[in-house]
Amino acid sequence: MNLYLRVGLVLSCLACSCLAAPGQEPNSRGAFEMRLVRVGDTYQGLRFKPATGEAWQIAAGKWETITEAEAPPAGSYDIVLIATEENFIALRLEKATGATWILKARKWNRVKEPPAPKQDKDDPLIPKGKGAGKVFELRHIRVGDRAHIVRFHAGTGAAAHIERDSFESLAETGPVMPGDFDVTMIATDQRWMAFRLDRGSGATWLLQANTWRRVSEPE
Repeated sequence: MNLYLRVGLVLSCLACSCLAAPGQEPNSRGAFEMRLVRVGDTYQGLRFKPATGEAWQIAAGKWETITEAEAPPAGSYDIVLIATEENFIALRLEKATGATWILKARKWNRVKEPPAPKQDKDDPLIPKGKGAGKVFELRHIRVGDRAHIVRFHAGTGAAAHIERDSFESLAETGPVMPGDFDVTMIATDQRWMAFRLDRGSGATWLLQANTWRRVSEPE
C-alpha cells in the first residue's frame, strides 16, 4: 500500500475517533482539525479551524488556502469529505445555522438554502419547536459515482437534500414534534433510501419521493 495512503488512513481513523456522538457537541475541540480521504491510489486532505471555518487543502506537500467569496462568521464548523472513484467532494457545515458550502476549484461556494417554510404556526406539516441544544448534521451515501447528501436538524427533524448547488426541503406528511433525531442512509447499486429516527420515542420515517412517511407501529 502507498505510504501516503497508509498515513492518511491512520489519521482519518484518529480524526473519526475524536468526533462527538450524533447531535452532540464535543467537550473540547482543538484550534485545528484535519480530514483525509482516500481517492483511488492517493489521498486528499483538508485542515480547518472549527471556530472560524478557515480551511486549507494539501497540494504537493504543502497547504494551500481555500478561498472565500466572503469570510464566514464565527461559529462551530465541521468538514465532510466524500470520495468517489476518481475524485472527492468536500462540504463545510456550520452546525448552529446549517449554512453549508461545497468546494469547487479550491473555493468555498455556498449551497443555496431552500425557500422559507410557511409561517403559519398551526400548519401540521411544519416541524414544531426549535430543538434547543441540537445542531445541524450531514449524512451522505453513494450510488455509483454520485453522492447523495442530506442535511437535517437533530432537534426538529427538518431535512433537505442537495441538488446541484441548492438545498431542496424534504416534505412531511404529518406533524413532527421536537425530539432527538438521527438520519440513516443506505444504497444499492441502483438507488438509495433514508430513514429518520426519533431516538427518544422510537418514531421512524422512511423517505419516499422526497417525502418523509411515518412507519406504522405494530398493533
